[in-house]
Amino acid sequence: MSPRRCIYFLILFFNCATVAQEKPFFTTELYDTSISHRQNVCDRHKAYYAGDVEFRDALKDTNLNVLMGASSLFQLKDGAIDPEYPGLVGVLMDELAERAGFSWRNSYGIFYGSGDNHTYSDVLTWAVETYDLTADWWQHSVERLKQGVAFPKGFYDASFILVGMKGNDMEDSSIDLFNWLEPFEDRVWWAILGTIIASGIIYMVLESLHIGDQYHWRFVWNIFLSMLLFTQHFQFNPHSYAGRVFSISLSFWSLIIISSYTANLASYFVVQNAPTVKINGIDDAIRASMSICIWEGTGAEEFARATYPQGLFVGKDSEEESLLGVKSGDCDLALLSVQSWEMLESDRSINGDCNL
Repeated sequence: MSPRRCIYFLILFFNCATVAQEKPFFTTELYDTSISHRQNVCDRHKAYYAGDVEFRDALKDTNLNVLMGASSLFQLKDGAIDPEYPGLVGVLMDELAERAGFSWRNSYGIFYGSGDNHTYSDVLTWAVETYDLTADWWQHSVERLKQGVAFPKGFYDASFILVGMKGNDMEDSSIDLFNWLEPFEDRVWWAILGTIIASGIIYMVLESLHIGDQYHWRFVWNIFLSMLLFTQHFQFNPHSYAGRVFSISLSFWSLIIISSYTANLASYFVVQNAPTVKINGIDDAIRASMSICIWEGTGAEEFARATYPQGLFVGKDSEEESLLGVKSGDCDLALLSVQSWEMLESDRSINGDCNL
């Protein structure tokens, strides 16, 4: 084989080896405590405190064994790190490795979820005992600190936020010409209309039988007078005792109807302008008996259930599922991290209609 072909072969070999090495190097089963990939870096720690090495060079020329969580923050393609965009965690690890002079791409493991009957706190506790470090969006909690987990300055805003459906905050400027009908139901209006027509006919019959004047047989005119009485304008001129008694009862009926209409109209205005419930935190949501979707098995769920035992929490498989649960009506609100909401807010598959 010629020297040139040997060079080509070596270049191809090393390129293929580099790509292969970017697949997960460690395949240790989750929660397996019989294997440890932690390295002893005490000599570097002592050298730093002795002043023999600067802080930025303390990990120089080392291979850190890292556990990564497969998600949108650390993306894989065909089982290896996505060469186009490895996700935010991958970018940050690359930048940190370049500045500190260590490597990690050839010595990392991967995990997918917390597994059955386990929480992400279990994953984190196992990870820090098995690997040099784990890079993912881990939420701070007192329980995790008690387990010996050390959190550096975070890049991920894991503070909680409640997300719900948007209310109709836009004022309706359109004019409804039939709003005056709202204080009564349709059947009440039909009953009132029937009473007005029947009253006009009864009055006409009573007066005509008494004086025999054909003038009182004018049907439309008596219906008109009955309608005026409904609006509290008495225009009848009864000559008979029966007509007078009937006019008094009809006037009393009109008084009751108008009073009821006025009271219902005032109540309608109050209801229409009633302030909406303001939710400023989990406490407000609990007081309003609102259900909250939350990612099951996470530190957020552990914290929420421990701090608010009276809360109506609905477990979901992910933060995406929590938001979809709000849209489908499984719950009133979703509890997730601020950073996750900032990423998912513009996700068309979740908030394409911008109603969250």
